Amino acid sequence: MNWNYIERKIIRKLRLGGLCYKVLDLLQGEDKVTNYNPKELEEYVSSIHQDTGGSCLCKNTIEEPSCDLQIIVPVYNVKQYLRECIDSILDQETEYTYHVVIVNDGSTDGSREILEEYSKDKRITIIDKKNGGLSSARNEALKKIYGRYIAFVDSDDRMPHGAIQTLMSVAIKDDADLVRGGYSYFRANGKIIDNKYKDERVSPFNTAGFAWGMVYKNKIWRNICFPHGYWYEDTNCFIVSLLSNTAYTISSIVYEYRLNDQGITHIGIGNKKSVDSFYVTRRILKNIEELGKIANQDLYECMLRQMVTNFIRIVDLGNARLDKAIFLLSCDIIESYFPKMQSKTAFGKQMEEIIRNRDFKHFRLNSLYRW
Repeated sequence: MNWNYIERKIIRKLRLGGLCYKVLDLLQGEDKVTNYNPKELEEYVSSIHQDTGGSCLCKNTIEEPSCDLQIIVPVYNVKQYLRECIDSILDQETEYTYHVVIVNDGSTDGSREILEEYSKDKRITIIDKKNGGLSSARNEALKKIYGRYIAFVDSDDRMPHGAIQTLMSVAIKDDADLVRGGYSYFRANGKIIDNKYKDERVSPFNTAGFAWGMVYKNKIWRNICFPHGYWYEDTNCFIVSLLSNTAYTISSIVYEYRLNDQGITHIGIGNKKSVDSFYVTRRILKNIEELGKIANQDLYECMLRQMVTNFIRIVDLGNARLDKAIFLLSCDIIESYFPKMQSKTAFGKQMEEIIRNRDFKHFRLNSLYRW
């Protein structure tokens, strides 16, 4: 049982984070690192888990649009949920044309037999490939883009009625690069928790987080894909945001996400592959540089927050040396890619001081108990 994880859950549930931070701040001594060897840190992190992931950069073919929306659904061993997912898409009533690309990623549980039931529907194309993971499946469908917009739906999730109409009406009306809608979390017992946005134009970075629950203008995916071999592949949302100009959020619920105990959120706790969170963030920044894109203020603010996200994912390994190594390497990365930028938020300014002083104690306290 991971007590570190359970402790944080209890503290957040009871809203005791601020109190815990103040108490621990008084009890713990300073831990500012003034001398370290980045190469040795890198070697140590690699000894725990190596960086074997791939680039987000590629070349996809964008054809003359034959439909308004191309929906990509990766499938791997989801027999019990698959019909519900596909039917939720095919039952959409909308004035906009759409086509569903379903990628069977080497399923062995009978999912392929279910897909065969839908093979005669002209709105569906089925692609079969060897198992390669979620990124690989999505990327297979992205190789040939023929929708004016693109959306991603995971095969154990659902689209509520009216989702396509609601998203596309805003996208077409405002010629938006990105439109993100609200979403719900649900379990098998039907319990639902809604997460809504405001109806407004926003920075593209305000839509970042998950690949699903939104529509993207096709041009965004011309030269990018999902980084193969990593967990947390949706971190490529930072590249997506940087390549976008106009973005909107809408208050309507357009996606229903199934809470699954076999998802990365759960199986990643205490798993060495959670180090991918650090690796994929580093890869994204390198890819942005390779694209020739200039890092902007929004990206900088997001990366300061991403440092905390990465730490939260990794800390449950219970390896203090690893925690500190990744913190120090992350500080170096932030200063390397954003040498002259200054945060405009209270959160960011605190992070800047922590990074400047290599103050691991306060980074850890703030990550676990305050932010």
